[in-house]
This record gives sequence, structure tokens and C-alpha cells, in this order.
Amino acid sequence: MPVLDTSKMFADWKLKVLLYGRSGSGKTYLAATAALVKELCPIYWFATERGMLSIKTFIETGRVRVCTGVSEADLVALQNVIASPGKIKTVIIDSLSELHALILRVQQAKGNHEDTPSRNDFRTGHDRILKLLRYIDGHATVHVIATANDQPLIDGETGRVLSIDPDMAGKLSFRTGRYFDGVYYLNSKSVASLVPGRAPTVSRWLQVQSYDGITAKDRSPEGKLGSTLVDPTMSKIYTALVGPCVELPATRIDDASLLA
Repeated sequence: MPVLDTSKMFADWKLKVLLYGRSGSGKTYLAATAALVKELCPIYWFATERGMLSIKTFIETGRVRVCTGVSEADLVALQNVIASPGKIKTVIIDSLSELHALILRVQQAKGNHEDTPSRNDFRTGHDRILKLLRYIDGHATVHVIATANDQPLIDGETGRVLSIDPDMAGKLSFRTGRYFDGVYYLNSKSVASLVPGRAPTVSRWLQVQSYDGITAKDRSPEGKLGSTLVDPTMSKIYTALVGPCVELPATRIDDASLLA
């Protein structure tokens, strides 16, 4: 039986994180804070949604290259960057939930002109995403951060939420997590100010362990993220899973050597 060389096992280890939560919770913004981590830049941002305004500041740093996925060629390019990144250090997929819809549109553009996607189209989308996840798991030479919406399972009789999982096509809701080292649920709530006339603030925290029916997992050594991470950033996540990092300003850096 072959013996693994454990001295080199983690030498080139790459971050694989899935951030999910309800729409508007701040998943896209959290993923974009990768632009403030030297070890994660430059970034290839694969967008399946058009909601980019919240990360305008990060794009203006010049460390984020945005690609809007609209075709089969874009999907192939994404896979190529994951395996052969060049200068790219991180791929962000925003979001996996909408990626299925993109694949369905691609299928229709390839010849299926029906208004309603067929069962075969849905199966093709499911299999295409599963292939991508397996590719990330087995061939990624970059850090990978993905986002997804949440999908509550609700008891039809009582209305009680039984579980919350990533919103993915078919059984991928339950299978996607196995391809990531971290599956984190992003919570947010508005906190009223004690000062009259001052606008409320937004409090955010990541649930990184499964409890209360919410699917989550954390493979950081000795569970360094705990059960929840308050005011999460990719710097905090990177430090816990990989090690210390260099934090960058949220402004463009003219000296390219600082990013080398």
C-alpha cells in the first residue's frame, strides 16, 4: 500500500469554502473581502448574478477580474482557470444556486427552444454542476470560494423549519458540502441604534457547525472557527484554515510588487 508523504501533504493546500444563506444576508460581500487578503489575490470572479454593486469598492482595487457567465465557453473557461490559473490565486463562484439556471439557458441556446426546460435539461444541469464540484475537489490549483442561497425544508403540516441546506438542484443540496472544507451559513440581522435618529446597524455571523437543523461544517484544525464567527471576513477564515495572512487596504495599490 502506498505511503503518503505527510511532510508535503499540506504544502500546497487550497481553500475550498461554500458560503450560503438567505438572499441579502451579505454572502457576495463576504466573498469579496478576499480582495483584502494578499494570499488570495488576484481573483477570478465568475458571476451568474448581476448584483455587483455591493462589491464595487473591491472591484476598484484592481485585484478582481469579473467574468459574467453566459455561455458554454464561459463554463469551460472557469474550469480551465481552476486547473491552470496562471497568475490567478482564487476563483469565486457567485453563485452556485444560479449556476443551474445558467446551464439551463445554455442548454436551450444549444437547440432546445421550449419555454419550459425539459427533465433532461434539469438532469444535464445537475450532472454539469456535479462534474464541476468533483473537478474542484480533485484538480483545483487555486483557492475556491462559492456562494449559494439557502433552502429551508418546511413541515407542510406545522410550518416548522425542519432543516436548512444550500439551495442546489435536486440532491445536490445534500451532496454539495462534501466537496468543500468549509460550509458556512451566514446570518444577519438589523440592530437598532440606541442613539435617536441614527440608522440601525447590521450584525453578521457565520454558523460553522451543524445545529438547529442548519447544515454546516468546519475542517479547520481543532475547529479554530468555533461554532460561530462574528463579523466574518475572508481574512479570518483564511487564517483559521490556512494560516496567517497579509491584509491589504481597500484601495488600489499601484506598486505591483506588494501583490507578488
